[in-house]
Amino acid sequence: MEKLGPRSPDGYYVILARPEAARELEGHEGLIVEDIGGTLCIKTRSRSMALKLYRRLAMRGLLLDRK
Repeated sequence: MEKLGPRSPDGYYVILARPEAARELEGHEGLIVEDIGGTLCIKTRSRSMALKLYRRLAMRGLLLDRK
């Protein structure tokens, strides 16, 4: 189930999500969220936070596939 992947070269775990995922990120600290052409790029250095967000967004169908 884990498809989080390795860290980026600058040390962040990166999750790509639909714009609707922004409401799921409220209240979480330590995140960098960038809107890139209708795609949310969510970055965090914490593996546990990345896994928690990944699972939450996957359950709600808000993740985008990496290709």
